[in-house]
Amino acid sequence: MARSCIINKNMKNIKQKELKKEEKQLEVFIEKVSDINKIKCVEDLTKADEARIKIKDKLAQLEEERKEITAPMNESLKVVNDRYKTLTVPLKNLKDKIEKMILDYRRVEEEKRLAEEERLIDETGNQMISVTNSVPSVIETKNVKTTFVKKWVYEIVDEKKVPRQFLMVNDSATKDAISSGKREINGIRIFQQDSFRDYKNK
Repeated sequence: MARSCIINKNMKNIKQKELKKEEKQLEVFIEKVSDINKIKCVEDLTKADEARIKIKDKLAQLEEERKEITAPMNESLKVVNDRYKTLTVPLKNLKDKIEKMILDYRRVEEEKRLAEEERLIDETGNQMISVTNSVPSVIETKNVKTTFVKKWVYEIVDEKKVPRQFLMVNDSATKDAISSGKREINGIRIFQQDSFRDYKNK
């Protein structure tokens, strides 16, 4: 066990040294490339593209290293998440079911109370009549006191009538339509823009 800890510590020190070395190399490279502030001629264009390719390759290398390190961790995390999802989903569903039952009961009893209040007002003409709610506003158990609060929520009943400020463009659907050849969408300017496609020289 002790030997394993020493090996792990040494590996960590080596990784730290490698990281420091890479950071220094990156600093030097970035400082060198940062001189490219403006492209004035074809030579500048070539230099800028060479720098871009180097940056792109370095990013790909770092991403590969990151994936290599994080892949086992992500797999372990997936196993843990799947396990706890299996345990928590049935409990959450049961909790939601009980909460709905409680809230439905409170709603029905409140509707009964209001209906009785309205009936008595109609019978007597006394607008001051008030029927007390039979449902407690606080539920006390051995360890917990539960109170009820009202909060504002929403549901969409007619999407066509929702004001524009509350809508958002479906980016994925828009890109898919353009990729499929659509060139006109109301309210959207579709245009071509230069991008990069790199080919390695043989």
